[in-house]
Amino acid sequence: MPALLVGLLAALAGAAAASPPARPTATADVALPAVALDGLEPIVAQQLRDVGRALDEARAGRRVDAAAYAEAGRHYHAYALWPTAEACYREATRLQPGEWRWAYLLAVVLEEQGRLDEAAANLERALAAPDKYVPALARAARAFSMTCSFSMRLSRCTPVL
Repeated sequence: MPALLVGLLAALAGAAAASPPARPTATADVALPAVALDGLEPIVAQQLRDVGRALDEARAGRRVDAAAYAEAGRHYHAYALWPTAEACYREATRLQPGEWRWAYLLAVVLEEQGRLDEAAANLERALAAPDKYVPALARAARAFSMTCSFSMRLSRCTPVL
């Protein structure tokens, strides 16, 4: 699983460098779930303190945007701190609803928590990616295969299978 996360983060970092999105800024403070740093390796705890501090400073100066929340979310995501990663990705998605990357990252976190219906809904939004981002297609196929019932229209699932 850690190798998968590293690969995911590397792929998304490359995608972020290739197509910088517009940077809408936050208009309201979002309360992020507290992260218990006790028990984490000291270097990890320090990294997460730095991430939290940077996000707090950006929010205080009204300089925070979707990319800042997504970047913070990636750090929390890397250490399986699901509620905080989810809150960051949700805010990034709210600030920049047309950006498929934020919907994809949110879907990954939801899938990791076993919330497949919510993950599938966000993966559908992520499928708007240019050139049909292959990891989104693969995750969508898996999520849809686990959530589609016989009563559901098969057409919802077949485009990604």
